[in-house]
Amino acid sequence: MINKIEENVKILLKDIFKNGDTIISYRNSGTPEIKTPLFIRNKNDIDFLTIDNFNVNNLSVYLSKFEQGEIGLAENNGRIIITAKPCDAKSIIQMISDEQIDKERIVLVVYECDGVIDLKKLSRLAGELRQVETNEEYVNFTKLNGETGKINLNSVLLDKCLEGSCGLPYFYNYYFVGNEKSFNERIIKRSKPHKLIIQTLKDKKELKKIVEDELSKCIRCNACRNICPACFCSDRCVFDKPKLPVELLEKDVSLTENVLFHLIRFYHVFPNCTGCGECERVCPQGIKLNIFYKYINEIISTEFGFTPGSTDSARQPLLSYRLGEDLV
Repeated sequence: MINKIEENVKILLKDIFKNGDTIISYRNSGTPEIKTPLFIRNKNDIDFLTIDNFNVNNLSVYLSKFEQGEIGLAENNGRIIITAKPCDAKSIIQMISDEQIDKERIVLVVYECDGVIDLKKLSRLAGELRQVETNEEYVNFTKLNGETGKINLNSVLLDKCLEGSCGLPYFYNYYFVGNEKSFNERIIKRSKPHKLIIQTLKDKKELKKIVEDELSKCIRCNACRNICPACFCSDRCVFDKPKLPVELLEKDVSLTENVLFHLIRFYHVFPNCTGCGECERVCPQGIKLNIFYKYINEIISTEFGFTPGSTDSARQPLLSYRLGEDLV
């Protein structure tokens, strides 16, 4: 099925591509299980793209105004056609809702996805690989020493792919490649029962220790900030203002400074966070960053009936005020 999805994505892109457009997608690298972002400005290069279970990156980060300038899209007046997994499409929807990108300029192509492989899990179970391919049930691989094997696909998927939160976004006109009905059925079948988040299971003292243990690992490399599609102040980030009369953070890494960094970033990002998990995936220290964002997202969902990335037409409640609403 994966090969068919890739083939149909290429057919669609060749049909809708116009001179001046830029396509953002994925391509193979020199390592079989690693795919890299691909920027296509020539229709003939569409054949280089690849769609499979190793398309890890959330490509929506390239749509921010800062990144568009960095990769030359700001000067290009053509459309930006972007291929996206359903979970990543939500980030694009939220960016449109937050008026961070021009809705009229974006052409969103969402493709059916059976989940994304967690490269850390795969490495632990299979080691270094010479060749790898997947189907709907298994990951088939050949190791560097020539040994072959297979692993159940579900055992190496990213945790977010097993939580049933990757349903399709609504209220936005996008192309969908695949079968929406069978996709939704598979998502329901694969999903694990909802797990209570850690904030509901621990008392304040235990939570404080968890926060300190996690954030004490931070080396403030900014990987989480730079990969986050909801962190769209990249070119004017408050942490990158050396000319300010007050420095928000000391240069030395310490628990106190780490907590301050993550709290400021947390309050900037959580109303827009769609739970793509990129911050946690790229963290070189393995900090469990999602435990902070999942908690507040559940509160927003319960209190306001709003899920970031679900619609491009509703302003998120924490940035909005309705007449008659109580002021807190």
